[in-house]
Amino acid sequence: MTTFSQLPYAMDVTHEEIGMTHQWATTKFEAKIPQPPFSYVYGGQPSNELLMTWDLERSEKKLDAYRRQQTLTYTDSKTGLEVRCVVVETREILKLIKLWSLS
Repeated sequence: MTTFSQLPYAMDVTHEEIGMTHQWATTKFEAKIPQPPFSYVYGGQPSNELLMTWDLERSEKKLDAYRRQQTLTYTDSKTGLEVRCVVVETREILKLIKLWSLS
C-alpha cells in the first residue's frame, strides 16, 4: 500500500484564517458531495469522474478536546479498490494544525 502524507505543521493564524480553513474542510469533507483534496488517474479516468460512481463512507471521531478526525473512504464496487483520505484537525488558541494522509 502506498501512503502519501503531509508532515504536520503549526503556525500562528488569525481568527479569519481559522474560519477560512474551516470552510475549506467543510467543502472537502462535509459537503453532501465532497470535493476531495487530491486527484489521480486510474484506468485512464480522472478521479473526479471515478469517485462520483464509487461508494462513499464517512466517519468522524473526536480524538480529544482539541482534535477531531474525519475520514472519507471511497470503494470501487467492481474491483474492491479503496481510497481513504484522513484529516486530523487540531484547534488551539490562535493555532491550527492540519495533518492529512491518503492511503
